[in-house]
Amino acid sequence: MLRVRIAEKSDIVIFYLRGEIVIINLHEVKAPLEEKIGKNFKKFIFNMEQVTYMDSAAIGMFYTKLVMLKKEGGTVELIKPNATIRRIIESTRLVELVSIYENEEEAVKALK
Repeated sequence: MLRVRIAEKSDIVIFYLRGEIVIINLHEVKAPLEEKIGKNFKKFIFNMEQVTYMDSAAIGMFYTKLVMLKKEGGTVELIKPNATIRRIIESTRLVELVSIYENEEEAVKALK
């Protein structure tokens, strides 16, 4: 099960994610992300602290969206992915598209 909560802080969109991000619930992240991109938001933070698993479909979606955002001048930051998620991010080269922070304050400050 995946829980998604979204907040806006000025021009930054923060996704608070909890649970597993897998193909059957991927739309719960993808649809609101696409909606925010469509509204011209370019700064995103994903709080990954409570994400327990990501499958290849989730990695593919994140990679595609991150590449697109970077080309349009967007930025994505991650907050505290666990060791397993961090390994996935590093091994799939997502780490080249994002920065990882220990808390929300640091991530928001980096986007200002």
